[in-house]
Amino acid sequence: MAANEAELIQRMWFGTVEEAVEAVNAAATLGFGVALHNESVPDEDEGASTEQWIVALYSEAPTAAPDPAE
Repeated sequence: MAANEAELIQRMWFGTVEEAVEAVNAAATLGFGVALHNESVPDEDEGASTEQWIVALYSEAPTAAPDPAE
């Protein structure tokens, strides 16, 4: 494992942003690194797509690379 890579512990999916934010806040309180993103998923029953929120928990906060533009 590289120095800037934290270990992925768990990935969780939520149906609303409020639920995802609650999970992010709880993880941050416990000292985990957290990544949050969303994606559209086809809804086969309705012929449309729905949005889901994904929260990934890491052993520690990942180290960001410096921005070369700065």
